[in-house]
Amino acid sequence: MYACMRELTGDEFVRLILQGERNFLGIKLEEEFDISSHLDFKHLQDYMMKERYNFFDNPIVLRSASLRGLKAKETYLFSVNAANADLEGACLVGADLRFANLKGANLKYANLRKVRLSDAYLQEATVAGANLIGADFHHAHLDGIRNLEKSKGIEHGIYCKTRVSAREQKIIERAMTKINPFVKVKHQTDYDWLDDYSHSTGNFVKVPMESEVQETISDKIEPALK
Repeated sequence: MYACMRELTGDEFVRLILQGERNFLGIKLEEEFDISSHLDFKHLQDYMMKERYNFFDNPIVLRSASLRGLKAKETYLFSVNAANADLEGACLVGADLRFANLKGANLKYANLRKVRLSDAYLQEATVAGANLIGADFHHAHLDGIRNLEKSKGIEHGIYCKTRVSAREQKIIERAMTKINPFVKVKHQTDYDWLDDYSHSTGNFVKVPMESEVQETISDKIEPALK
């Protein structure tokens, strides 16, 4: 965090985004600001949707920002750069964080239920106590994520071509065996990817190919490239 942080109220934050500002590096947003209940939330969502493709090259920057307790339920935050941001206790249920940069972010006790994190970067992010039930990690980078074993609901996450190290692979396998004792993770270099999943009690389960006896999740997670 920065020694002298730029403090913003929630109203100021929303207004500046709608005015086109993208640089919120190191800001301190009022704690527990509820952006999803703001009077201009619909306008904000429309703006974020309209600008979504521009965010690839010019994202909203919240790097090293203090966003503790932020309530952003079902908020469109496509490709946001929130590396090293403090999001402890944030409620991001159903938020769209595809392609987001969350490297090193503090996500302790955050509610990430059903968050869309496909293609997001979460290396070195801390997720102790976070609720990950139904979180979509399709193509996400979880290699090096911290305290994954202390999070909640990882066995009910959505994994497909998710990048992990051997450590995260073991944690996910251990969690999944709680609901399916036949889950087996295989280490291999060549993969047959199967993108057809069946849904059972909140968990996406790989539909096994005819030649398989046991379900594996090698189709869901893959070793991070070195």
